[in-house]
Amino acid sequence: MCVENNDLLLKAALAWQELLNRKCVVKYSKRESIKEIIIKFSEEDFYHLAGFQYLEDIRLPRYSHKKVLNRIIAGDITQDMISKGCKYDSFVKPRLMVLIEVKELLEKEFELFSFNQFRCSFYTQLKADYIISNNDDYVFVVKENGSEFECRCCSAFKIAQRNYTNNQKKLKIVSKEIQPA
Repeated sequence: MCVENNDLLLKAALAWQELLNRKCVVKYSKRESIKEIIIKFSEEDFYHLAGFQYLEDIRLPRYSHKKVLNRIIAGDITQDMISKGCKYDSFVKPRLMVLIEVKELLEKEFELFSFNQFRCSFYTQLKADYIISNNDDYVFVVKENGSEFECRCCSAFKIAQRNYTNNQKKLKIVSKEIQPA
């Protein structure tokens, strides 16, 4: 599928779709033992990760969160439609840019931190268990309900003025691998 350079929405959707049949297994050391997290990717998570919750001032076709990814790929929701939102440039576009790069981010070197929102030097409502960070991007990961190691992405955006890794515990990565789900 040929994608125009300025169609961030479709690029992000196709990049996320590529991750749906994969998982990222990250092993890290903690107190002289090896722990692991398994990051899974779902269609339903794309809605929030792409920042659709910030597009409240525009009228989009109504689809369940799980169907939005496929509706973008089918052309029912387009870049032109969402770019009219007043929060598009500040909240949606930076998220789409990270989603385009998330597979590459996970394949290359990154830092892993445990995350506690109350350790931030600023107020945040962001709730996550881990931060994956490189020099440009943050990907926040949260444990699935009741699971000790199964996780999913809950937020992603470009690194800006706020440093979310300050005061967070850096974890030593032992290995990481993207595998079939």
